[in-house]
Amino acid sequence: MLRSPFRLLLPVLALVLVLTASLAGAASASASAKGSSVRLVGDKTKLVTDPVTTRILLDNGISPQPVGPTRFDLLQRKSGLSVRYAFPITGGTVDLTALTGRIDHSGGIDFVNTENGKSLLLTDFRIKLGKQVLTAEVNGDPSVRVPVLALDYSRAKIVGGGRVVRIKNVAGTLTETAASALNSSLGVTFFAPGITLGTAQVFARVAA
Repeated sequence: MLRSPFRLLLPVLALVLVLTASLAGAASASASAKGSSVRLVGDKTKLVTDPVTTRILLDNGISPQPVGPTRFDLLQRKSGLSVRYAFPITGGTVDLTALTGRIDHSGGIDFVNTENGKSLLLTDFRIKLGKQVLTAEVNGDPSVRVPVLALDYSRAKIVGGGRVVRIKNVAGTLTETAASALNSSLGVTFFAPGITLGTAQVFARVAA
């Protein structure tokens, strides 16, 4: 029997977040005349969780809860329940020629095991362009940052106009480090590398 969907908020992670890795190519269309480097000034990365993964988390009492200012809403589809997260983009710099740089976010996810009270807090997501990875700060410690999601934007669709860039269809899967940390911190064994958390979209504004 499913637990209350309001207690489940599956990440990004990146999750959010893989999408922004494609930002370089998208932004180049509108910023090529200004040089290879652009600065980001907002807005958000959205992550829609995979229905199968969402069901597994709910069935096992795992509640990934949003950390402010992260926003979320529930999506009920024929394939099942999904959660849509929105992580604010706080900044970042992207080199459009080398496809390097980073995209920073505020907020995050607090993974809570409702069966035993154990938790793992992941915040301040950062997409590392060129590395195809999303990292996060662990348990509020700025000195501890780990890779959470492997980003795949081979099927991403990029749309640019003016100083706005949108990237769709970016897939995020758990890294080995994240799977191990979740299992250990939450007292479970079912997290594994390669699990699909969901697909993401980036809505970014480029500084003038």
